Amino acid sequence: GTQNILDTVKNSTKIIFPSTHVIFEGLKNTKIDIKENEKPETFLAYSSSKVTNENQIKNSGKKYIILRLGSVYGYSGDSTRINIMPNLFSKIASQNGKIKLFSGGKQLKSLTPLVDVARCFKFMEENNINNEIFNLSKETVTVKSVAELCKKYNRNLQIESTSDEIPNLGYTLSNEKLLKIGFKFLYNLEESISQMIEMWSKKKNI
Repeated sequence: GTQNILDTVKNSTKIIFPSTHVIFEGLKNTKIDIKENEKPETFLAYSSSKVTNENQIKNSGKKYIILRLGSVYGYSGDSTRINIMPNLFSKIASQNGKIKLFSGGKQLKSLTPLVDVARCFKFMEENNINNEIFNLSKETVTVKSVAELCKKYNRNLQIESTSDEIPNLGYTLSNEKLLKIGFKFLYNLEESISQMIEMWSKKKNI
């Protein structure tokens, strides 16, 4: 599908493509502040297809911006987004539920506010920046810290740490390159969690 679009659009078209942080899911060891020139390591179909798409776009001769998104959080009525960790934890908190933290929740995650993703697309459209890759990630947090933020807004939330093993400690993306060109994040995790818990609570009571 991506190649069909590349073959069809005019040469003057500027392509802004949403790639993903999971193109590094195959890293054997934890890496912090991964830069845009890091070689992808994948093993699942989704992330492998994103790497293929990135290469198709870079080789197309078209103007492009590739944005490698962290885990995008923010309230959505679309059930496919509920498995994003801050979204899921917020919904559990809204229902006075229990969050289980495997290995104590020490895994690292790179997160990105949904509204800032949309703002960044607009920023790239409006500025004369071409043929570049940027990591679009705002916060680096542990899974435990997200759970604790949820509990801050609902003391009835239960948090249970377990000794279950995790595949790895995760990895994080550097946003240094994006910030250097002038993009500013306006939204934050705590604000979004507060809003999501409130929205899920209202929906539960309807």
